[in-house]
Amino acid sequence: MEGEIGMIVETTHHVCGCLRMTIEDVGRILGELTDGNLTVDVEKNGEYYIGDFKALAGSLKTSIQTLQM
Repeated sequence: MEGEIGMIVETTHHVCGCLRMTIEDVGRILGELTDGNLTVDVEKNGEYYIGDFKALAGSLKTSIQTLQM
């Protein structure tokens, strides 16, 4: 596709891909925690957490640090 509609489609596809990767990574982290792994690497896929999702990454890191105490 070309033009403005094509640009909107490409941008939407990119955003959906970023959301999918972030959600999958949160699932990975929570799955590891459920299995008892309190040393799960939260920063492994840090590049997925962009924009407002940076706060989510920070919260996950803080939560894990609290559980390790």
